[in-house]
Amino acid sequence: MDLNRVFLSIYSYGYSAGFIQDSRFNGEAIVDLNELIKLSKNYGLGGIEIPLDRYFKEPTAEILDFVKNLDQQGLRVTFDLEEFDPIYLKKALPILSESMQSILRVKVSNFYGGNRFRHPEFKEHLAEFKRGMRSVADDLDKYGVRLLVENHQDISLDEILDLVSEFGSNRIGLNWDLGSSLALGWTVEQFREKAGQFVGNIHLKDYQMVKCDGGFRLVRCALGAGVVDFKAALGRCEGDSISEKTPMSIELGAQNAREAFVDLDEYWVAFPEMTRKNRKRFMEYVHEMATDAPWESLWEKKAAPKQIVKGEHLQMDDTVKFLKGLVL
Repeated sequence: MDLNRVFLSIYSYGYSAGFIQDSRFNGEAIVDLNELIKLSKNYGLGGIEIPLDRYFKEPTAEILDFVKNLDQQGLRVTFDLEEFDPIYLKKALPILSESMQSILRVKVSNFYGGNRFRHPEFKEHLAEFKRGMRSVADDLDKYGVRLLVENHQDISLDEILDLVSEFGSNRIGLNWDLGSSLALGWTVEQFREKAGQFVGNIHLKDYQMVKCDGGFRLVRCALGAGVVDFKAALGRCEGDSISEKTPMSIELGAQNAREAFVDLDEYWVAFPEMTRKNRKRFMEYVHEMATDAPWESLWEKKAAPKQIVKGEHLQMDDTVKFLKGLVL
């Protein structure tokens, strides 16, 4: 696989970059932006992916300087928003346009695991997102930026497709997180079959699938060490938008395992679009792939901070090695 088409997401370093609040860790990022850039170059990758609103609290010309600096180093960048804030976005769009950024990853909520039956308030999050979209729609058109909604273990695939239908594919597309598909009842083959034509960015993520009461856990691992079929996800396929030009980033999973309670009927009530046939296919997949293997990460085992940091770097080493040998 050509690694120059692959970016490095700082979310892969959840502990090392200080995303995890941990009393044992002093909060000082070991992987900051400069270190992320260095890692990307050392691995021979094409760029980085970072949350814009985390590292640039106010959207100013500083962003232009950052993008220019990366370009001088032969690297590119994909930006995310941690919080969908229309006021921030309106200020950022002209700067993104000037820096030749045509996509921006967004999410609707911060729920995980696909367990929507536990989060009825998600409907209000979705309604709020739609209100925000209406307020920025003209700005998206003016500056030529497309928002890519991530399948973030919260929003159903049909809800994303409804957003595309309501606001137009020129304004909204799909940021496909390969691993997160599993938390919402889709294998990568099923997901791509239904939504491949709307994919504008890909998060390369793998998970080990481990049984738990009521379903399974999605456990962080290096790419190639889990259940995701990368050839099925990334290989050539007629009728969708995934090609050699589709941007993609390595985004390893969180340190804490995600539980998906797919054995419970309540889980599926939140996803009425899931046909009986698709549900049956997915559950057969779960029964085939889920194991009784140990599932706790070093962080969940309360290992020493240095061990956790070292573990994140070793998983990235294994990930890059896997991608180098991946033939699509």
